[in-house]
Amino acid sequence: MHMLPNLFDFSGYTDIAIGLGRLLGIKLPENFKAPYLKPNLTQFWNNWHMTLTQWFRAYFFNPVTRALRSGKKKFSIPSIVFITQMGTMVLIGLWHGVTWNFVAWGVWHGLGLFVHNRWSEWTKGRFATLPMGWQKALNVGGVLLTFHFVAIGWVFFALPSLTVSGQFLQRLIPCGDIP
Repeated sequence: MHMLPNLFDFSGYTDIAIGLGRLLGIKLPENFKAPYLKPNLTQFWNNWHMTLTQWFRAYFFNPVTRALRSGKKKFSIPSIVFITQMGTMVLIGLWHGVTWNFVAWGVWHGLGLFVHNRWSEWTKGRFATLPMGWQKALNVGGVLLTFHFVAIGWVFFALPSLTVSGQFLQRLIPCGDIP
């Protein structure tokens, strides 16, 4: 799998573009801000390919959220969150390429963001009174969980088909006999 060098290449190319822009007097926005060190998937996406995610947030996520909230049919907050996060991530996947693997990658991240949103809503205020040591441990655990969630998602992004992705995941996470 040659994905990891490509990820570093992309971040490096972005840094080169930012540097060249500065040499020409143009301030380009940062595009990556240590996303793999973030303690949850929402923060990961707020710091990964920031220009792309900001564009989708401004031109898809926010307008669709407003439309669902103000429409004649009333949707619950969780259903609005699910529809908009899933739709946004599937579209970001399709932006990378029109294949089932990119749809699966978008669904993977959409589900992850939805689960994180619901978890955050449920835990709001519950962990605030924990001792600092426990909060740090939860933060480190969040970083590890987020990293591994994203890394598993790269399987869909990097491999050529859902069949190959499924075979790889079966070998990675054995669930009984593999033919």
